[in-house]
Amino acid sequence: MKRIKLIITAVSAAAMLSGCSFFSDMDEPSDGSSGNISFSFESKQSSSNSSSSSSSASSEASSGSVSSPEADANTYPINVGDECYFTIEDGDVIARYRKDGEVSSVICGDRDEISEENGVVTARLDLSGVRNGYFDIKVVDRQYLAHNVRLFMSGGKAQFPAVSDIAENNSSTAENPVKLNYAQTVRYITKNGSEKGVKEILDEVKRLSDEICAGITNDYDKLRAISDWVADNIYYDHEAHDSGNMDECVTLEYMLDKHASVCGGYATFTSALCEAQGIYCVNIEGEAINTDHCFAELKRGSRHEWNYAVIDGRGIWVDSGWDSYNNLYTGGRYSYGGIGGFYFDIGNSVFALDHKVNTAALRNYFE
Repeated sequence: MKRIKLIITAVSAAAMLSGCSFFSDMDEPSDGSSGNISFSFESKQSSSNSSSSSSSASSEASSGSVSSPEADANTYPINVGDECYFTIEDGDVIARYRKDGEVSSVICGDRDEISEENGVVTARLDLSGVRNGYFDIKVVDRQYLAHNVRLFMSGGKAQFPAVSDIAENNSSTAENPVKLNYAQTVRYITKNGSEKGVKEILDEVKRLSDEICAGITNDYDKLRAISDWVADNIYYDHEAHDSGNMDECVTLEYMLDKHASVCGGYATFTSALCEAQGIYCVNIEGEAINTDHCFAELKRGSRHEWNYAVIDGRGIWVDSGWDSYNNLYTGGRYSYGGIGGFYFDIGNSVFALDHKVNTAALRNYFE
């Protein structure tokens, strides 16, 4: 699944790819001074304009609710902010989402059939113009960002791409991570590894984590707040990526100072902030496809890192790097683009379209 920018009614491929992360062209120039970058502790999850998710992804609202069905051969749940899921019924694609949620529309053809009942929108998608082969469905959020879901058309009937083996491997590998000891984890905290420096950095991470999660009472909402905060406040460091000198920029020390990193840093910061709250969060290394394709089409992707958390026994994929639209360009120019919510807690089958797990590690920041 990919994100693109929508301008009024025109759909434009406005994404700019760089290395292992993904960005839009939603640039807002700044004067390049990191001192002018403000850190916001308000996440989507705690915003008064957002409805709160639940760990079961089936929260009730006065205007109705959408409960994702159990995944089976024809059903592919996808969480995009609020509840949204697809079913494929006899080759037809049906999407359901809440009218007052973060999803504003689901688009495929010119003659999609849209209906509403009890605040739940049902979209039967028009596939009449889709030729045999791979195609995309666009899920558009309230910020006019579109999230592409890749499907396959054969004989006039829609199918889900053949990525079930990747989805199974992703889950099994993430559920059985290699457990790193404190000495192995230190290199993700500070480059020099001094004991005094490590303590000061972790104290700051704990203070920051507590501030992000202040007033939030359940782990799922804390996880969402942390993911949103990292996506909103960390900037993709193009200079570090282009120079190949990324060992330092993925440390907590570097990110606390520069507010920037590459995909591995986004994942490091997310897992450290989670551990400070007692949330089980694994660091994942693997491959990702950051073009409009999926692993059923392409065998290899680009190197990428993200996270896998467990809340109340349920695994949750978190990719705060791909949910971030912020960039730090060569020369020190920070460009704020905001965040999306597409890569937080999406269905395992849908996640496997463009994320393939190679290794999983459970770190020990706070011994």
